[in-house]
Amino acid sequence: MMKVYQIRELDPAHIDKLITLKGIVIRTSDTVPEMKEATFRCVQCLREESRFVERGRIAEPDHCEKCKKSRTFEIVHNYCQFTDKQHVKLQETPETVPEGETPQTIQL
Repeated sequence: MMKVYQIRELDPAHIDKLITLKGIVIRTSDTVPEMKEATFRCVQCLREESRFVERGRIAEPDHCEKCKKSRTFEIVHNYCQFTDKQHVKLQETPETVPEGETPQTIQL
């Protein structure tokens, strides 16, 4: 059984972990596409190579294994993989806020 955390209980140990939070959604953004895997093509020999996006960064290939040339890759957007992304703002439930304090919020 998974523990349900309060917003005030969060700490750096929870980064990159799946946890359950209790709160009230107070704001959401529009859903936008986010790249998960990028595909590159060498403009010299047309060799394709895919790279995963990690923490918002793409490790673009710097040399081609086939033609041995450097900096010849360009991104091929139609072959990239995307998922939907949405920002959610979550606020503590009123019964968990200590008396006299302002409710804490977190962006997800």
